[in-house]
Formats: sequence, C-alpha cells, structure tokens
Amino acid sequence: MQGIAQHKKGSISAHGVSDLPLVVSIAKGAMICSAAPALPAFIATAKWFCNCSGSLRPADCVVKPRRCAASPAFYALSTELMKTDHFTKPLRGGYTVAASDIFQNRNCQKMLVFKMHFHQQLLIAGLSLMFLACNSHIKPTPIIENPFLIILGTVQDGGSPHIGCTKDCCQALFEQPSPSRKVVSLGIVDPVNQQKFLFEATPDLTAQVKDLKKYAAFNNKETPDGIFLTHAHIGHYAGLMYLGREALGAKSTTVYAMPRMKLFLENNGPWSQLVALKNIDLQPLADLSPVVLNSNIKVTPFRVPHRDEFSETVGYKMEGPNKKVLFVPDIDKWEKWETSIITEIAKVDYALIDGTFYDETEIENRKISEIPHPFIIESMEKFKNLPAREKNKIWFIHFNHTNPVLNPESPQSKNVAKNGFHVARFHQILSL
Repeated sequence: MQGIAQHKKGSISAHGVSDLPLVVSIAKGAMICSAAPALPAFIATAKWFCNCSGSLRPADCVVKPRRCAASPAFYALSTELMKTDHFTKPLRGGYTVAASDIFQNRNCQKMLVFKMHFHQQLLIAGLSLMFLACNSHIKPTPIIENPFLIILGTVQDGGSPHIGCTKDCCQALFEQPSPSRKVVSLGIVDPVNQQKFLFEATPDLTAQVKDLKKYAAFNNKETPDGIFLTHAHIGHYAGLMYLGREALGAKSTTVYAMPRMKLFLENNGPWSQLVALKNIDLQPLADLSPVVLNSNIKVTPFRVPHRDEFSETVGYKMEGPNKKVLFVPDIDKWEKWETSIITEIAKVDYALIDGTFYDETEIENRKISEIPHPFIIESMEKFKNLPAREKNKIWFIHFNHTNPVLNPESPQSKNVAKNGFHVARFHQILSL
C-alpha cells in the first residue's frame, strides 16, 4: 500500500488528515472503533490486514510519503503502523514522526492507494464501515508509551503573519491564518511518569498548552508540570501573562528561569504580580547544572551569546532514557560562542538550532548587527564537512516570517534537505 510514512536515514515521516476525532484501542490484530471519517479506520484495518493475513506479502505493506497535516490520533495510528514487523529492522531502535504544516491540502483522502486485489479492498472497506459503527465514547489507549518531544511551534517571536508585514509571505495568512504557524516551543511528554513539560512561554501559549495536553492523554491537567524559559525576548516568555488573574489564574505553575531572568520576573510588572499571587512558582536554574525532573527526564541549561538586555540567554540539553536533544533557538553567530557547536552536536541525537534567517536577502530595514543570528546558509557551510550521520541530527528552527523554509515546497527547503539537514516542522515528534 502507499500512504503515510517514509523511512529516511533512520527516521520516519508520517502525514495524515487534520483534526480527525479518532478514538482508538489498539492491539495486534484488534479492531479499531472510530467516530471519524472512514479513512483512518481504513488505514488501521489495512495495518491489521498486513499483520494478520497471509494474503498480503510484506512488500505490499511498504508505505510512501504524502503531505497533509496530522492530528495526534492520526500520527498515533501511523506510529503503530511503523512499529509493525515490516518496519522493525529499518528503524533500528528509534523513529521520528513528522507532520507537514500544509494544512490547506484537501486531497488527503485521495492520497492513500493500497496495492491489493479487488476482493481484499472490498474486505477492508467492509471492515472499515463496521468499525465506524463502534461507540465513540471509548477512551483512547495511549499509543506512544515512552517519553517523546513534540514541536509545538517553529516561528520567530513576532509570529507569522507578522505585524506590519506587506510582503507576499504574509498576505494570504492575514486572510486565512495557518494553525501550524506558532511561535517556537517544545513539549516533552513522559507517559511513564505521567508528566509533561513546556519549553518557552510564547504568545501562542493558550493553543500550545492545549496541544500539549492532547499529546499527554494520561490525565486532564491543563497546565504543564513545568515551563522552561530561555530568555526575556517576547516570543519566549510573554505567554506567562495567560497564567495570571485576567486569564487562567493558575495555581503555582512551576517556571524554571536563570538568575537574571528570575529577577526580571520578580521585580517588573505585570510579571511580578504572577509571583505575588502565586500564579507561578519560580525555580532557579544555573549554567550547566542539570535539573532531574523524574526517573526519565533530565534538563541542563547552558549560556549562549545573544542580545541580553533584560536577562541572560540559554539553550537546553534534554535527556530521555534513550536519546538526547540540543535546543538552541536563539544565538548570535556561532563564532561568538566559546563552545564548539560541532562538539555539542556530537554529544546528542538531535540538534534543534537557530535558523531564523535563510540568508541576508531577508533583511531589508534593519542593521545586520542588531540581529546577528547565524544564517541557515552559513550554518550549512560550517557543517558541510560533517559525516552524514552528524548532519542528519541537525534540525533548523525559530524561523522569521520571511524565511522561505517555512514553505516545505520552497527551493530553500529542498536545498536544506539536499545538503543532508532538516527543517523542523509543527507537530514533529522525536522519541526520547
């Protein structure tokens, strides 16, 4: 069958249909109940058929990529398909689920073509319709059982569309905003310890907290068990305002911050009110001092050079039971950092690094000295001699609204892939 996944250099990309209200109970060979359209049940049934029927050869279960936007339930189905015997060998102990941010595509239902005989198609269709009749109140069984990281946003602080933007990159988005254009944020979900953590409190915090909850189906808690801040620029902490009395009125949400960042929040309104009313509980961080969150997750902050008007700036190393992630969304040119980025990449399995601008042509009305981020083309040049396995770790993130890699079909996006690197996408999942 052709459809939902692609294996490339040890990772998997899964694409599905947006916001399908699936309810799932999965076991090998089990039936799947759904109140959604027939396509997800059709896919799940095909997975069951591939596993349990001798009528199909393993080769018939190989799947190829198509690009649509994935809902949490759909990527879960995709993940289950990837975990079948046919994918065990090429995955080699880890997988990545990624969802494109092309939500406008309405051809998703037409993109799955199964290589089966007519009587097999008829059987699958019949089983799919039968599953659609199941009761929709069945609670979902969690699909991903081990800790994972989810990308909840990839855009620079100002968002996309960007205030005052008159360029083509923003015009259509003012008329029809894309749900995937969220300011850069990461979530960590640990189903074993039933905890979830958020990295960055962005202006899109309301949607991102709800999104994180969907992926952490083990409880109904609305807020994360902790929020980690990198620095005091608006895209990275301003979302804390939604925890205050005018909005959520949160009760002692744990917020991790470096010393200057902590003082900034404590001594400047309106943030100081969050502290006074105990909406947030500030926990101090120290450079290179690990924070052990539970038996599975450890987080270590480290200083990086950036415009530090109100606070220091940090990146994070996140460690799960099996994988490590480097997160550096904001930094000045690599040469300004006394630490070697190449050395740091070698220590981890994934590196999510500053890709604010693709090249200098995006900057027209500001001095380059004011925004000295490393251009993607500069980073690719710096990393060009790395072995393929090291390049494969690198995912660019934190894109200015002008950055053409926001469009997966742009020549610039394709050039990043051609050179062996990746562009981080909304709802991408990285196993930890």
